[in-house]
Amino acid sequence: MSPWIRIVLLNMVFLGMWSLSHAEISKLDQLNLIKVRLGQSHQLSEKLTLQGKQIRVIEPFVLRKNILKQYDRLTVFNEKNQWHLVFNNEETFTVSAGRLNIQGEDLSFQGKRLTPSIFIQKNKDKLDIVSELDVEKYLLGVLPSEMPAGWPIEALKAQVIASRTYALYTAQKKRSQTFHLESTVFDQVFRAGYFKRLTRPIQDKVKKAIEETKGLVLTHRGQLMPSYYHADCGGQTEEPYLVWPGEGKNGTVKDPYCPLSPHGHWTVSYSKEQLFEKLKSKWSLDQSWHLKNISITKKSSSKRILQMKISFQSGLRLRSFYTSAHDLRRLVGFNKLKSTLFNVQILENKVVFHGQGHGHGVGMCQWGARSLALRGIPFYEILNHYYPTGQLAMWPSKKLIARFENQSKKDWFKFFNLKDKSSSQM
Repeated sequence: MSPWIRIVLLNMVFLGMWSLSHAEISKLDQLNLIKVRLGQSHQLSEKLTLQGKQIRVIEPFVLRKNILKQYDRLTVFNEKNQWHLVFNNEETFTVSAGRLNIQGEDLSFQGKRLTPSIFIQKNKDKLDIVSELDVEKYLLGVLPSEMPAGWPIEALKAQVIASRTYALYTAQKKRSQTFHLESTVFDQVFRAGYFKRLTRPIQDKVKKAIEETKGLVLTHRGQLMPSYYHADCGGQTEEPYLVWPGEGKNGTVKDPYCPLSPHGHWTVSYSKEQLFEKLKSKWSLDQSWHLKNISITKKSSSKRILQMKISFQSGLRLRSFYTSAHDLRRLVGFNKLKSTLFNVQILENKVVFHGQGHGHGVGMCQWGARSLALRGIPFYEILNHYYPTGQLAMWPSKKLIARFENQSKKDWFKFFNLKDKSSSQM
């Protein structure tokens, strides 16, 4: 029997699909539902113009009942808690509602594609455009955006499981909020309509990676784990709590598998004046101050910088501040200071950063996963390597499929009905 048929059957057993009531199926649908904010928030008074084909308002019902036509242009704004809708610059409606549910074909906003079904909702003093879709459909827009779809299929499968788990974990944490995820690097990059623009062979490869891992998630002690990932760890991964205070421990690993990354080593330099301009607002410094020195005061076991001391001078006055390297990356630019794994060199009027890797370093290293997949390592061993405290389970039952700790390769091959290959040795 095909190993993936076995997984589907296990999924059916775990979920008891044949005995579920309509209410239970609806509950499962809700568990798989992901809400993604498309773009940034907008001012309440800002006029949001959607374009597409057969645009229609599904909710509130009063609009669906009275607007019988379908349009190719809709302008929306909110004034004094009233929604104002203008269709094709002709027909205007005003209604009170918490949110507007809108559907249409080829929907776009400011030239960017949207999903066929969205809602616009007031969020405090802002308006958000949010896509609400099943997690498996969501992954069609995430996978080719977060990892090159031309990479080995086993790396793509590992990425799918990490992305699926991260989305569901975040959705659980933010279940009561207007949206669960950003569509940017602040969560996971999601590009609506991007999948359709891919070539057919690449589409097939993306679908294969998603379908052959459908429902598989990473758990820790029976709960979804925050399955972070990044481009290049620079040789060793980092603990989540050292990057984001309040997070837990997922375990770290030494990683010699990302030597082909273009981010392996990097250098970026600034004049002291340039760097001061990027830093002054954080500490409310005026132009009488200038950057004096930057020193490293604390590192983690992975040699990433945890704390830095930055000194400024104005005449005889000297002020020093402590900050995290992660915050320094935010101030300077995440694509400039590519990681916190760097050293600082202070020259006469220049600050030079010499670093390794790209990203926060937590969880799966994507370039390392690519290297492992090229060596014939299957996706579950890739996940085993980068999430040493994780367990592979089926969503939404969270029934355990495989435990990574002390999991023998023999057990992996037995479950997935695979033949042992010498090339899968790590």
